[in-house]
Amino acid sequence: MKKQLVALGALLATIVGFSAMVQAATPVAGSARVFLASATTGGTLKAEFGIKLRPVANPDGTGADLTRIAWSGALPNGGWKIANTVLKTTWTVTDANGGITIYTDNQNAAALPRFVPPLPADPHNVANDPSGLLRGTSGTTSSPGLSLGWSIKPSSMVVNGAGDTGIRPEDPNAATSDSYLWFYMVDKSNPGIDFDGDGWDPVNDDNDTEAFAYGSSYVTMIRFNGIHQVQSGDFSSGYAPDPDKTSYVYIEANFASATAQTTYQTSRVTVEAYLQ
Repeated sequence: MKKQLVALGALLATIVGFSAMVQAATPVAGSARVFLASATTGGTLKAEFGIKLRPVANPDGTGADLTRIAWSGALPNGGWKIANTVLKTTWTVTDANGGITIYTDNQNAAALPRFVPPLPADPHNVANDPSGLLRGTSGTTSSPGLSLGWSIKPSSMVVNGAGDTGIRPEDPNAATSDSYLWFYMVDKSNPGIDFDGDGWDPVNDDNDTEAFAYGSSYVTMIRFNGIHQVQSGDFSSGYAPDPDKTSYVYIEANFASATAQTTYQTSRVTVEAYLQ
């Protein structure tokens, strides 16, 4: 044992001495040589997708594709509810500044109904928010819509199910574990909204929203680094890889302000790719 301790002591002394030598090392003046290293990738800048509207109960089944995002059992004052349909998308994005967006386009000339801002002289007033499910199925309206939300997943989920395999409706602003997985669906004509009525200042006031822009957080579902699974203030921490690039987009609506026996509609839920 004594020999082992002596040997261990000698080893430690050697390590300490070596460490001291490394720490004391200094570069030889004039000996450094600096080289440039670079590589330019080939390929094509892409942002493209294929998409199908599928039933939430079995989106990977063999049944026919659907043509309408719909809700069953919606009730007035009913709160948030997930649609019966899910957008199943396959995608490729190779442009670091490109992506795939989702939004409504309720001021489009072809929209049914088409939203007309009621206070054009005060563009950032909350009454001018054109997003959501609008009251009626034709003509024009200036009534506020029912808010919509979206959530994107790398695999299909069980609506109202528990745990990591389930997806549950929630207000995106509720500050709960589920709410951070949802994003409000904004409209392409959104001018930026002053939600608290104290002057529009989206930079310094968290209650105000910016005007619609391709690439902004709430409209971007997919970028080159993955799918936008969690709310975040940047374009890295909220995204997660989806290795097979087959993703599922769930839609929810808030029926809290809905009235009985009334149809609410947007004919312009739009998924679109962009390059920058």
